[in-house]
Amino acid sequence: MSNAKLDRTSPTEINITVTLQPEQYIKPAKAELNKLARTAQIKGFRPGKVPASYMKKLYGERTVIETVSKQVDQAINDLIKEEKLEIFGQLQPINEPDFEGINLDSDKTLEFKYTGGLMPTAEDVDVKGLKKISRFEVQLSDEEAAQKLDDARKRFVDYTERDNIETEEDFATLVITDAELDAKMLAEVPEGEEAPKESRQRYFLRPNDLRTKTAQKKLLKKKKGDQVTLSLKDLNDDIKERFDKAIEADGEATFTITKVDRESMPELNEETYKKIFGEETTVSTEQEAKDEFSRRFAENSQSNLDDFALELLIDKLVETNEIDVPLSAIKHRLEQARQEEAEAAKKEEREPEYAHELTEADRFGLARRLKWMAFRQNLIKANEVELDREDIDAGIEANYIKQLSGMGIDPEQYRAQFFDMFKKNLLENREQVMEMTDSLINAKLLLKLESEDVLGKKKVVSEKEFSDIIEAYNKDASSKLDKLREQKL
Repeated sequence: MSNAKLDRTSPTEINITVTLQPEQYIKPAKAELNKLARTAQIKGFRPGKVPASYMKKLYGERTVIETVSKQVDQAINDLIKEEKLEIFGQLQPINEPDFEGINLDSDKTLEFKYTGGLMPTAEDVDVKGLKKISRFEVQLSDEEAAQKLDDARKRFVDYTERDNIETEEDFATLVITDAELDAKMLAEVPEGEEAPKESRQRYFLRPNDLRTKTAQKKLLKKKKGDQVTLSLKDLNDDIKERFDKAIEADGEATFTITKVDRESMPELNEETYKKIFGEETTVSTEQEAKDEFSRRFAENSQSNLDDFALELLIDKLVETNEIDVPLSAIKHRLEQARQEEAEAAKKEEREPEYAHELTEADRFGLARRLKWMAFRQNLIKANEVELDREDIDAGIEANYIKQLSGMGIDPEQYRAQFFDMFKKNLLENREQVMEMTDSLINAKLLLKLESEDVLGKKKVVSEKEFSDIIEAYNKDASSKLDKLREQKL
């Protein structure tokens, strides 16, 4: 029997040595060779009649090496099971196996050494600092709810053609006046071919899209058929790219106004509310509409709010709890992931996503995740957090709302058509189910910690206030990571 020895160099770093005496691998190798001889089909010999000396010559060395590899793997697996080791990543060989001269007559003692990391564990978790952490609940301010109602109405606007551009919100349809220039800039007309007489490119512009009052006057009071000359510096930054092919960086271009339109917002009435909220809605007043937007926003955003609270909780636990992580194993895993990505990119003829030199910022991210897994396991057990059928149903509902809302589709309006299909597809996707259940456990853990007064009381904020909180958090996190990026791994 093989001898596997475990050496714990730290709480999360181990070395394993496997020693094989000749009698431990020669005998099973001979048995394997005899088994192969009974089925081998070799030209010139009948099945099962190949001489042992010939089999030894052909397959002896290979059979010994394969036998040794199997015994080493088995010894390591037995040790892991016996010691209840939870390995992080893969064990890495310390020494290269010396198979020189290894055959069925070998009398060499073989030694294999490996190093690796263990998943960190947290026997005790200090949660005192979590009192400073709170979950958030976003309640739209009246202005924010009114803005969302306006945004929803804009999806159903009508357009009325006008004679003149009279307000900052009226918009003009423009074409480059010089059709030949337009064609050359946009269509790259091949030499010898005529440019189209009419432009194939339309540009849309409102006075509000222009940077200054002086620039806005170039459009205001203009009518269909008028011309307007613009430079890139006239335009607001968010629309410059629409015109950068038509206007050179330091130059100007003259456009002809071919049409003037004005958006006509739909009136707030029963028909509009049904368009916005679905045929089954009971909304009948402007205030009810704003209240409905607030309710839906709070419901749809709660998972994102919990995700942020979880990030704050993880930061605080990492800050206040000392816990060992397998630093060498993490470094190897990062290097391995980068190598795998480089090989995949080469095969797919694209640039690799992880081409940067690894830094301590990379190791920090993975180490933080491993620490959280250890803390999380402890907290779940200590607080007896488990999922039930109602939790799963709620998770499916939340995923449905999140996905359709993200696509700009009203979840309620299309529930009859999409929900059953969405649920079926989700439950058939193992990766999505694991992601969902993981998120549900985290959310339930937050609720339990809040109810046990471990976390602070829930904070109610407006959308703008929460946006400012996120911005400040990201700025601080980026600053810390920038310092770690200065340290090569």
